[in-house]
Amino acid sequence: MLSHFSEAKLEQYFQQVPNRQKYTDYTVTTEKEIKHAITRIKGAGYSIDNEEHERGIRCVAAPVYNHVGEVNYGVSVTGPLDRMDDNKVKHVVELLTNSCHQISKELGHH
Repeated sequence: MLSHFSEAKLEQYFQQVPNRQKYTDYTVTTEKEIKHAITRIKGAGYSIDNEEHERGIRCVAAPVYNHVGEVNYGVSVTGPLDRMDDNKVKHVVELLTNSCHQISKELGHH
């Protein structure tokens, strides 16, 4: 959801949450890392949590837009790393982003 914050709201987040918890060795915690991830996520249109929150778990998430183009919702698919290989992730990304696009349309987003 951070990737859809305004610049001002993102800066407010960094000020209000200066010490972000590191769950695994892969957790993104620094402002620089988070901003880099946000740029990547915005370009891709989805995000991948690759053992960032829990070892052995991968998660793919995509935004759902409301009728005015705001992101207030997201949908994710989570699975064990051994069953979420790169090919499976590509397939899940396609299904997930298509589904989120359809949900957004149902909510009035054009």
